[in-house]
Amino acid sequence: MNMTYSIQPLYISPLIASLVPRRKLHDFALFCLFISFTVFCNATEAAAFKWPDFQANLEPGPSASSVAAPTPTIPLEPVAPDTSEERARFSGSWEGWMCWPPDVDLKITITKVTNKRAKIGYGAASEEWGQVYKEISARFKGDVLRGKLGKAKIFFGLREDGNLNFKWQSGHDWCTGLLNRTSFAEGN
Repeated sequence: MNMTYSIQPLYISPLIASLVPRRKLHDFALFCLFISFTVFCNATEAAAFKWPDFQANLEPGPSASSVAAPTPTIPLEPVAPDTSEERARFSGSWEGWMCWPPDVDLKITITKVTNKRAKIGYGAASEEWGQVYKEISARFKGDVLRGKLGKAKIFFGLREDGNLNFKWQSGHDWCTGLLNRTSFAEGN
């Protein structure tokens, strides 16, 4: 199958063409293309995340791991004063599990929460790969807190019942879990 691609000329309305000097028209067209691409990509990325259908049916509880996750050592700090209530709800220490059966123990601390970012202390453990502890930065996109853990991506989302959904993804491999809050930051 032979496929060819062509770039179609960008339509510039006569009104815009009359307002912009000819020598700058090309730069203006490229700028408009860049802006529309950036807006489209950001909107698509924010809207693209979807929790698996079964996620809403998961129940909080302890993991089945005989190896306990390390407790995060990152200090739990109050939420920034201008942070929205929605974002502030992420702040705190959380415990739970991931994968099915729930054989990975998780202990998470989410701190230094602002409307755009947060710091995460990530502790996980299982019989298969032992204990892991990392401190990472994460960003909010839509209603999901997203970070990177090595080559993997991690996602956190609040549920209506106050628990925290979790997803780990590396390439096509992924695993979800659920955490419940064990403590709040002082002042929240």
